[in-house]
Amino acid sequence: SSGGQVVLEKIEDLTIPPNAFLSRNYQLRIPTDSAAGTYTIEVAPVDSRGEIVGESYKAKAEVTARARKFSAPPMQKSIAVAFADQIRLLGYDLKIDGKKLNVTLHWQALGQISGSYKFFVHLLRDGKVAAQYDAIPDANRYLTLWWATGEVVSETILLEVNEMGTYSLTTGFYDVVTTQRLPVTVSGVQTSNDAVVLGDVEIK
Repeated sequence: SSGGQVVLEKIEDLTIPPNAFLSRNYQLRIPTDSAAGTYTIEVAPVDSRGEIVGESYKAKAEVTARARKFSAPPMQKSIAVAFADQIRLLGYDLKIDGKKLNVTLHWQALGQISGSYKFFVHLLRDGKVAAQYDAIPDANRYLTLWWATGEVVSETILLEVNEMGTYSLTTGFYDVVTTQRLPVTVSGVQTSNDAVVLGDVEIK
């Protein structure tokens, strides 16, 4: 709570046998629109009506502000692709240096993202993956759960191939736990393989 206002609450039914010791670990997800400042964490037993019975435990917690961007940077190719109505791919930049590709993706959170997702970038040749990159954004440091509504996140990755030729560049997101891909909607139509084709790439 902050200033007497509850910003996050979790209630759980517990059955504790007589003279038993019970230990539980909880991960509380602070809403991404919470202001920076000092918050109070309170743990207490409650009755069926949700009213505190007995004594409660209180501790202070400091929430710091995260540097966020809410405007899209300039990009070579602007597109509008939605992943499960949670993340929008705004566009990308592509630089080819010999057999190396630098790809920069620009995303925007469409709301409070409900899951932790990895993104993938696949370079396909004849339908087979010739090079790929899979990770949580920001080199596995910035979970999608932490993105704020409207926030813009950019990521640059490197792909390298061994042979010259024409490749297809695709990207998408999938659930970290289930590995299920997020459905992709392009111009209101869902794609068949839950991936978006960014375009063909010629390696010379």
